[in-house]
Amino acid sequence: MKLRQILRKNAVFTFTVLIIILGTAYYLWLHRKPYTQNAFTVANVRPVKALVPGYITDIWVKNNQVVKKGDKLFKVYREPYRLAVEKLENQILAAKIKVRELFHEIEVEKHQIQKTKYELANTEYLSGLATRLAATSAIAKKEAEIKYTQWQAKKEALIIAKENLEVTKATYEHELAIIKVLTSELNIAKINLDFTIIYARTDGTITNMFLTVGNYVKPGETLFALIDTSQWWIQANFKETELSAIGPGQKAKIWLWQYPGKTFHGIVTDTGWGVNRIRTNERFGLYEVQKENEWFLLPQRFPVQIRITDPDPKYPLHPGGSAFVQVDIPAYTIRHAFWTFFQI
Repeated sequence: MKLRQILRKNAVFTFTVLIIILGTAYYLWLHRKPYTQNAFTVANVRPVKALVPGYITDIWVKNNQVVKKGDKLFKVYREPYRLAVEKLENQILAAKIKVRELFHEIEVEKHQIQKTKYELANTEYLSGLATRLAATSAIAKKEAEIKYTQWQAKKEALIIAKENLEVTKATYEHELAIIKVLTSELNIAKINLDFTIIYARTDGTITNMFLTVGNYVKPGETLFALIDTSQWWIQANFKETELSAIGPGQKAKIWLWQYPGKTFHGIVTDTGWGVNRIRTNERFGLYEVQKENEWFLLPQRFPVQIRITDPDPKYPLHPGGSAFVQVDIPAYTIRHAFWTFFQI
């Protein structure tokens, strides 16, 4: 009876204590496993860019459209790139004709060298014969000198023929090298021609697209984004007091603010190796020491990557959406609380 009277007289105090007890119990129950509200959805976002310069002639998608891998997105004006391919093909054809012509020239010059060798052997024989006859006064010395001069001329003609053959061979090799260069340029031109049509590289959703036919685009210029919807992750930023117990392969439960009451499931794939706490004054270049609370030291948070294993088409996900995450392992909340408040 006395206890009831005391409680009635101190109803406000009693209610406050009860609320504190219930709140503490709820907090301990909620954090019996590693739990964080500092989490959000993550997906691979592929910037869609033009690969060759030109103005856009066709657009096959619109903003927020769902696409499949391999779907056409847009096309850059193709005619200059098609003509570049055609020009190089014709240049290669002309070079190949030149190569065939040089090949036949080489064969002709080889035969010419062989002919000159025969003629050289004949003039050498006649010159020797004339020299011997002139020595016996059978013929005039002048005639012997003429035969000798003819022999020397044939020797020079053979040298010239051989040099001409080497020049033709060098020209032949040069034309072959030109064909290789033109072939490489043709392959690049064909690639550029293919690059005039941009395809979806993965299943996903088009977003932030404000593009019209006639826009001039440059290579590397981001035009819009393609969100890869084939896989989804959660980046959950856990306190470092809980990080030692979290590792790859552990199961997790995920709740999104966007879908109250819906529970997603995931698996921890990785934990962040480190975060940046270094600050430097931009003006003086000096290190800035961040002020800490001298009574309670707040634990640092580290990112933990969790892959969602059961995405549901009925509940479409959005990159950056807020989430709650609980990892299915003991959290040792009381132990960490004592360590936080009573460390020295």
